[in-house]
Amino acid sequence: MSSWPIPLPPNDLWGPGRCHCCSRFTLVAPGPLITTKGGLQVAIPWCLFGFERANRMLHRAALRAT
Repeated sequence: MSSWPIPLPPNDLWGPGRCHCCSRFTLVAPGPLITTKGGLQVAIPWCLFGFERANRMLHRAALRAT
């Protein structure tokens, strides 16, 4: 898992909540900081599947770029 471009957060950041990617109520952790149009930085809560999905998207984008 350490080879992922977006690393998993530490265990103490995971807690119950609603995942942004799948809308399920499950264990979630804050994803990477995203800067909004107004300059505000937010972290969207993702479940484990959300982190895996984001990393697959990054991997595909990297393959397309090569």
